[in-house]
Amino acid sequence: MKSKTIGDYVDLQRGTTYKSALLDQPGPYLLGLGSIERDGGFRSDKLKTYGGPSADKLLVYPGDMYVSLKDVTQSGDLLGSIARVPSTIKVGRMTQDTVKLCFKSEIPQNYFYWLLRTPQYRQHCRSHATGTTNLGLSRDDFFSFPIPELTERRKSITALLEDVESKMVLNTQTNQTLEEMAQTIFKSWFVDFDPVKAKMNGEQPEGMDEATAALFPDQLVESELGLIPEGWNIKSIKDFGKVITGKTPPQEIDCAYSESGVPFITPTDIDSDVFVANTKRFLSESGVEAVKKNLLPEGSICVTCIGSQMGKTVIAPSVSASNQQINSIVTKKRYVRNFLFLNLRRRREEIFLIGSSGSTMPIINKSTFEKLKVVAPAEIILKTFDEIMFPLLDKIYQNAFENQMLSTLRDTLLPKLLSGEIDLEG
Repeated sequence: MKSKTIGDYVDLQRGTTYKSALLDQPGPYLLGLGSIERDGGFRSDKLKTYGGPSADKLLVYPGDMYVSLKDVTQSGDLLGSIARVPSTIKVGRMTQDTVKLCFKSEIPQNYFYWLLRTPQYRQHCRSHATGTTNLGLSRDDFFSFPIPELTERRKSITALLEDVESKMVLNTQTNQTLEEMAQTIFKSWFVDFDPVKAKMNGEQPEGMDEATAALFPDQLVESELGLIPEGWNIKSIKDFGKVITGKTPPQEIDCAYSESGVPFITPTDIDSDVFVANTKRFLSESGVEAVKKNLLPEGSICVTCIGSQMGKTVIAPSVSASNQQINSIVTKKRYVRNFLFLNLRRRREEIFLIGSSGSTMPIINKSTFEKLKVVAPAEIILKTFDEIMFPLLDKIYQNAFENQMLSTLRDTLLPKLLSGEIDLEG
């Protein structure tokens, strides 16, 4: 009997173009290439809503699936990649770069989804790619991928993959909530100066004990950055620690990269997470030797300083290296690092605007970055703030580390979905 293929189960509904002037207006979320992770999965950090007309056939809802049949890079990471609309997206809209999967035959959709996440399927897409500058995948080639029979073992693997993804999503959502809590407190203390303003009005700062409130002054004074609490200072980034610009190993270095070793961070490795969870490349011993003066200690703050991703800020959880598109700050004290990290994390747009001035390619060099101004409180306030922040950031790290292990488990399971070569009862 002839084996079934993707084309036996789905039809495609291609999206359409949209008017950029109507972005960020009330309406469905646009689900283009930026909403799909490399090699599959939903990506939420670049979403925009669209206020223009959207035909019903272009709309998708939680649980619906869509794919990309093109890639604007030569890597092919997005070619044929599938995403599943999460419950947090009430309604989405296809763009000209994505197509909705319309199921026409019965098949467990979770099983179908994970088949299109397997490395075998990803290799199929890459091997059938057309084009030079931009890659494309024809409908016929997409439809031709074989769909094996759903056995009991494959059902078990699918269930495991669903559990892994559910836990990863929960960890990510928890981390987003924890960071929101941290940023809310940071903004109250160091941007809005709520404790100071409360004391100026003869009031007890809301949600703050007397000992902590006593650390804050009861006056605001003029500074080069406007009104700031009395006794606080205006400092530059370089006052908080050493700034290191990354370095790429010279091309003449043989075998500078390896499958494991020291993580090599580039802007594409930095997403919305607080910590750099994964990097696409690692440095070998020879690679590390070539950039040893630019190595980053554990806990370094990494800030992208060029291009459209400029201003993204993360923490390197281990000894790492980065390319020259990233400036990093090495601080000696944890409480200084956590304060500075949250400060820079919320100032991405400001950093981007500084770098955009007078340049076709947004860039902020080390000298300019070092001079970025920061309103700095007394050290005792930083230490008190860190007593609140550290448990939140530590939990974020633990969740991120767990997601890294779960990601490894998922990637181990995926090839087995087609081969079935796994003992789930052992």
